[in-house]
Amino acid sequence: MYYTYTDYLGSLIALTNESGTVVERYAYDPWGARRNPTNWTQTDNRTTWIVNRGYTMHEHLDAFSIINMNGRVYDPLTAQFFSPDPFVQAPGNWLNFNRYSYCLNNPFRYTDPTGYVFGIDDAVIIALTIVGAYLGGVSTNKGELNPLHWDYKNPGTYFGIAVGAFFGYVGGYWLFNPDALSVSFGISLNSQWGSAAIGVSGISTTGGMSNWNFHWSTSAGGGGTIPIGERKPIEIPIPEKPKGDSRFFQGNYYEASQLLSHVSRQDGVERMMYETDRGYYFEEPNGYLFNDLSNVVGMNTKNTFWGIREDGGAIYYVQSTINGTYPFSIEQHNQYLYLVLGMGERFNIYGVYHTHPGNTMLSLDDAFQNMNGICVKAIGWDGYSRGSYFDNNTYYIPEILVKP
Repeated sequence: MYYTYTDYLGSLIALTNESGTVVERYAYDPWGARRNPTNWTQTDNRTTWIVNRGYTMHEHLDAFSIINMNGRVYDPLTAQFFSPDPFVQAPGNWLNFNRYSYCLNNPFRYTDPTGYVFGIDDAVIIALTIVGAYLGGVSTNKGELNPLHWDYKNPGTYFGIAVGAFFGYVGGYWLFNPDALSVSFGISLNSQWGSAAIGVSGISTTGGMSNWNFHWSTSAGGGGTIPIGERKPIEIPIPEKPKGDSRFFQGNYYEASQLLSHVSRQDGVERMMYETDRGYYFEEPNGYLFNDLSNVVGMNTKNTFWGIREDGGAIYYVQSTINGTYPFSIEQHNQYLYLVLGMGERFNIYGVYHTHPGNTMLSLDDAFQNMNGICVKAIGWDGYSRGSYFDNNTYYIPEILVKP
């Protein structure tokens, strides 16, 4: 076993054995040609070496005094490649248009690990390009960290990936070439929106970042969130004396939605609530239905036949599942929805909200979407309120702490 030692460019300069004894030394002129490691004014006259790696850790083809740099073959005697570089990496630098030259004729600053993209920075640029593309996909998918759960039907996903990759590349290039680009960045501290701007060769663009959480999800229904920004939970104090009708939740939409998501996660099934002129009413997850469901298809609930009424009608016990629930207390008259609680009590409904444990948009078959004046939303277990694929009205609902 041998241990390698390199200089700041990554060129191999020595090999040692397991006891630490130097068994072979190496040296090169500025352009990569081998020279005597003990006397740099002389060439290296050896014909064999323990390893064939050397200048910037590339493969030396010593029989021909050339270096294989993976993408292209390089001649250290002329400081030229045998073939042109297919990429013009720095169009703002006229030296880069000599596509046979090595690293802008600056071998003390740059290396060329791939034979295509010069510089010590090429790995950083490639890495930042990939990271930028990933973050672009995350930003256009409301903070979803798992690429397998991105919405690839939405063109915005691909636009975000492309823009992120572009700015990742620009950022990486700017790190090593600060004079070639002008960059500006600004944040408004009195707003929940941040903004950034960057100019490249006369081209500029701006972007914003909304105040949402990073989150990820798995195919098994798990996941988590990484809170960012200064979002704080909404605290709901429990009043000393109940106000209004205790059957209805009297908080705002955000609080009601988080409570709906909480009880849905707790029960492990879809749950539904209605926004009425009295407050928010939480529908029971299970109940009896006086209707014949034997030939009904498309219901994602668990329906159990219970018996026959005196008038011959069927009785079913309907149970919510993780894939569906049923609006037991709703009646529809023309274009109006009513919450009917018996004993002549009927309340106008203005919104129908149900949970989607899979954190998906509204389905095409979700009821009441086309009714005028009725707001329909899907509340994900991840804490997001989602509309349909057509309006894509999605936003974060803050977590809630209930304090006595």
